[in-house]
Amino acid sequence: MVIHKVKLYEAINTNPLTGLPGNMKIKEYIDKNLMKDVDLVLIYFDFDNFKPFNDKYGFRVGDRVIQLFSNIITSTLLNKNYFVGHIGGDDFFAAKTNYNLDEVISDVKHVVESFKKQVVSFYDKEDISNGYMVSKDRDGNLKHFKLMSVSAAILCIDKKFLKISKHNLHISEILADLKKSAKVSGISLACII
Repeated sequence: MVIHKVKLYEAINTNPLTGLPGNMKIKEYIDKNLMKDVDLVLIYFDFDNFKPFNDKYGFRVGDRVIQLFSNIITSTLLNKNYFVGHIGGDDFFAAKTNYNLDEVISDVKHVVESFKKQVVSFYDKEDISNGYMVSKDRDGNLKHFKLMSVSAAILCIDKKFLKISKHNLHISEILADLKKSAKVSGISLACII
C-alpha cells in the first residue's frame, strides 16, 4: 500500500511530456533547501517566441521542441548534481546547492546556446533564411518574430542571508522580475547575500 502511494505521488508530480519533476517536487526541493545550511542557486528557463512558433507549426512540433529542451537541460545539468524540473509548458527549473557561480553561469550559457543552435532545425527553410518567422501576435495581427531562444533567470541565495533572515523570501516574485530582465538580455542574475 505504501509503495503504491509513493508511485502514485511520483506519477502525479511528474510532467507527462518530459518525465521531469513538476511543481510540487520543485516547491519541496526549494523549501527543503531553504531550511538547510547551504548556499542555493535557482534557475528559471523560459522560451522566447514559443507561442507564435506553436501557433504556426502546431502543438505536436511544439511538444517536440519542449522535449528537445528537456534533453538539453538534463544532459547538461543532471550529471553536475543539479535538480531539474519542468514547471509546465515552456517553463523549466534547475537548482543546485553549494555551487560555484562561475560554473553555474557557464552551464546556463551552455544550455541557452545549445537550445538556440538546435531549435533552428524545427523551422522551415524560409524562416531560417529570413532569421525570423511571420505569425499572428496575441491581437491577431501578423508580425515578425525572431527565431525561438530561451531566457534564463538565475537567483543565488547565500546561506548567511538565510540564517539571519526571519522574513519569508518571495522567490517566485524575485524570479518573475529576473525573468522579465532575461527576456531583454538573455540571462539575468541576482544574488541575495
